[in-house]
Amino acid sequence: MAAPFGGHMQVTLDDVRTLSQYLAPLLLLALASVVAVRSGSLHTFWDRLWRLTIGKRQYLDPKVAQYIEQQHSISAFRFYSGLSPRTQWQMSAVIDLMDAHDLSQDDIRACGTYFNYATTRVDTEKLPSENAMRWRRGLAVGLYLLMVASFLGIFYAPGVLVQFKESSNWFVLERDGARKISQSNTLTPALCVAGGASSTQGFSAREKALLCEAFDGDWKSFQASEMRKQRIAGVALAVILFLMPLIWLVRRVTMVVRARQLAERIFGSSPESSLKSRKPESPEI
Repeated sequence: MAAPFGGHMQVTLDDVRTLSQYLAPLLLLALASVVAVRSGSLHTFWDRLWRLTIGKRQYLDPKVAQYIEQQHSISAFRFYSGLSPRTQWQMSAVIDLMDAHDLSQDDIRACGTYFNYATTRVDTEKLPSENAMRWRRGLAVGLYLLMVASFLGIFYAPGVLVQFKESSNWFVLERDGARKISQSNTLTPALCVAGGASSTQGFSAREKALLCEAFDGDWKSFQASEMRKQRIAGVALAVILFLMPLIWLVRRVTMVVRARQLAERIFGSSPESSLKSRKPESPEI
């Protein structure tokens, strides 16, 4: 019997044209999404839609024309710099801040949500304490160790963990046979051939029949295929449970560190001492 997916796959020019018809809209949508996320606004999309439907009509009201031009400038600045000012004033204030303190856009962008664009300062009162930072670093180390342990367990596991649907029992499929998790007895292909499967304890008659039937085929290939599936699923689960939270936590810790560094550059000293040294001014009488 021929393999259902045998033979070589041939790609014709018509296949490429058909595929491009589907890929082109997806590519345009992906590019539009990148622009919208990077600029933080759909202004560019609405502007293009307006030009396509209405045309390049001049705005009679100068305030409207000025507002539209400001939105162009803000969207372009957000897209190129990765920063998030909301108004023309905030954009100009951020540029002045970078010029005054010899800062780059990366210095401000690295602060994330701790940089206040309305005041062009770091929100030092929102920065976590040193004790909280120690807890975050400890949690990051714990997540990293758990992730490493999970990867080692996935790739160095001795067998494949499977469950029989009929009995709901869990088994470990090893290279030399199969065994129940709760028992040490192993059912091997040699026992099935020699007729000793019936004397193996811990397996039901149905389970023995299914396993011996699997042993008659290419057992090593079957076990390797199941092992590959288990590793893929295990890696995906480890990424969701450990790697993604670790990346988020490291990013938050890095934001705090960079925000403190930026505050020191702006204030000329540590943000904590700067806040203590700034006393409220006495009201004028």
